[in-house]
Amino acid sequence: LSTEFDGVPRDFPSCLMTFRRLLDEFFNRIRRLFDGQISMAFRRLFNVRNSMAF
Repeated sequence: LSTEFDGVPRDFPSCLMTFRRLLDEFFNRIRRLFDGQISMAFRRLFNVRNSMAF
């Protein structure tokens, strides 16, 4: 069994967890950025509609 996993580091699960945590943080940042862009666009659209109404 040890000869099979020669190339794999011993703390492979922890590396995987760290990678997954980085991936989660990356996706959370993208989602936050995307939400901010969408809310800004909606606010701009709302402001334009308000200025057209008056």
